[in-house]
Amino acid sequence: MKLELEGRTELACEVLIVLDAVGNERLTSRTLADRLDITPDYLTKIVAPLVRQGWVTSTTGPNGGYRLSTDLNSLCVLDLIEAVEGKVDREKCMHGDSRNPAPEWCSMHEPWVRARDALLHELEETPLALSGPSNPMKGE
Repeated sequence: MKLELEGRTELACEVLIVLDAVGNERLTSRTLADRLDITPDYLTKIVAPLVRQGWVTSTTGPNGGYRLSTDLNSLCVLDLIEAVEGKVDREKCMHGDSRNPAPEWCSMHEPWVRARDALLHELEETPLALSGPSNPMKGE
C-alpha cells in the first residue's frame, strides 16, 4: 500500500509557493521552470490544472508568463491533490474497485473507511498558504 502524492502534485504545489513568494510579479515559463529544475515543456503540463482551476493566470507573448491569481489561504492540500490527480474516490473499498466492487464488505472495510476519512479530513484542514519556509506538501 502506498500513500504518497504524485510527483506532479508536489511540483504543482511548488509552482504555487514560488508564485506566491513573488507576489504580483509575473514569472516567465523559463524562469519558473529553472526555479523548479524542470523543462518549460514539463512546466506547461504541471501548470495546466492550476490554470484550469483559475488559481494561476497564464499569459502568452514576449511579456507573458505565470502569475498567482488566488489567495492560497482559500485552498487546502486536498484541493490541490484533486485538481492535479482527480477527485478522490470516497466509495472504493481497499479490496474491490469501483468497476467491480466486492460482493460483500471485507473485515478491513470499516477500518479503511475510518482511516481514509481521517486522512481526507486532515488534507481538507491543511491550508496551502505558508507561514514561513515550510511546505505543507513535504511535511517539513
